[in-house]
Amino acid sequence: SKRSDLRWRRKIDDIYELAELQNSLLNNISKFINPGGTIVYSTCSIEYEENWNIINNFIKYNPKYKIVNAKNYLPDKYVDSFGALQIYSPNHKIDGGFAVRLNYAL
Repeated sequence: SKRSDLRWRRKIDDIYELAELQNSLLNNISKFINPGGTIVYSTCSIEYEENWNIINNFIKYNPKYKIVNAKNYLPDKYVDSFGALQIYSPNHKIDGGFAVRLNYAL
């Protein structure tokens, strides 16, 4: 809601470009995490391409990383069926967003 004009200026190619950048950032940072460490991947987007698509691909190629269910930390109403924070503005009456905690298994 703070930058509502932004959504009207975005094109579908912008989403794919941002997703490519986010994928690169996640893969690069994962190289610096020690076993037992944690990455929190978070966006202010509700787009599948920027969220679950990135996480699913990351886990596919980095199987030692496991999702930690956000229900361990947050109210159930904000957690999707896969264990990620998933805020949807019309349902939750706050700005949308996504976050997932990834632990690097020992």
